[in-house]
Amino acid sequence: MYYADMLYFVALFGGLVVGALVILAVVLLLVWVYRILATLKDIRRLLAASQTDQLAEHRQE
Repeated sequence: MYYADMLYFVALFGGLVVGALVILAVVLLLVWVYRILATLKDIRRLLAASQTDQLAEHRQE
């Protein structure tokens, strides 16, 4: 009986640990995707700024 109780608690805490790790992995994945999207937005903004600079140079010539 005592051995079965130990197995129950080990399984319970193991499941909690696995659940916590899954939640942590999902949060890290969301942060990673958010940073990639923010980087892409910065790249687009820099490209747009460089294109407007090129247009301004052509107009001055």
